Amino acid sequence: MKNIVFIFILMIFMGCGSSDSGDSVSIGTVSNQDLLENSDYLGVVNNLEGIASTDEEYSQLATAYLGLAGLSVGEIMSGIYTVDDTDDNSFMEFTNYIYQQTKNSDEPLEYLNKSSDYYLKISGDSCSQYNERTLSDDEKRNCLYKGLSQLVETVTAISYLTEDVRNLISGEDDNRLTTASCAMQYAFNGNSDCSFFKKEGLTFADGVSYDRVTIYSNHEEYQYLLSEQKLLGIELGVKNVVLTHGYCTLDSFSTRVKDKDSVGYDASTYYVCPINLTADDELVKSLNEGIEAIIVGANGDDDLIENSKKFKEEILNREYERDDDLTMSTFLKYLDKYTD
Repeated sequence: MKNIVFIFILMIFMGCGSSDSGDSVSIGTVSNQDLLENSDYLGVVNNLEGIASTDEEYSQLATAYLGLAGLSVGEIMSGIYTVDDTDDNSFMEFTNYIYQQTKNSDEPLEYLNKSSDYYLKISGDSCSQYNERTLSDDEKRNCLYKGLSQLVETVTAISYLTEDVRNLISGEDDNRLTTASCAMQYAFNGNSDCSFFKKEGLTFADGVSYDRVTIYSNHEEYQYLLSEQKLLGIELGVKNVVLTHGYCTLDSFSTRVKDKDSVGYDASTYYVCPINLTADDELVKSLNEGIEAIIVGANGDDDLIENSKKFKEEILNREYERDDDLTMSTFLKYLDKYTD
């Protein structure tokens, strides 16, 4: 049995990117390392965002954004270590565990996406089985951090698609997840099991335009935004569901409110607010890359490897093989057991 307390402490300090050479940038006399150790994550972001240029600074930013989401490397690993091997719902149990850590963050998914991006700046595309034998221990550790960040990106994206993550544990009907699944199904193959109709598209303050569909479940309606997948500026005829967080006006994202019951919400001027991350990237790509990076970075930690594999096996509904990649079709089939 792993000494989780020891690992928790160890990973916090390793993830902070400390070094004997000290920090190249600091706020007054307080180093970025000190800021991280005092949980001043916003201080690190204000200090380094836009000027970071070294692996150490990228690591500090990645750790800070993880902290802003309400998480640490040690907390994520603790959740993976406690996976029940006999539980067929372990992935959603982990999803709920992460949600409880991140629910007080204002933009958890956005922060986690930035954390993953900064870990990616360090590791590049090296975190695969084809490079595993040639990576140093430090490189493997960076892969582990990247993988953990991507894994929690996926489960946080799931929480953005539900009324309440706890419904996925208790078996309660979750109309929002039902309609979200239908929206992804419609984007993926052009049809849906739900009642829906298309509305006029929307263009937000950043100039990005989206298709819009309204989907019904149990006499409730939910709006979803779809983007057109492009290659070199050419539309490919493939649509993606854009993840949204709260409601905002077309003129400014700063008007965003949590829900329709929030002060200031106006049904005539407020719409679901896009965060420019797609369900395909967050549910499929991040999970595939994240699990692979964890396996590469675990460096022989069998508990971490096997429990991470179990998440993917649960979604695939079969034993995990190293080259098994999830697809949106697979993920939609997995979600069927949580939707009415």
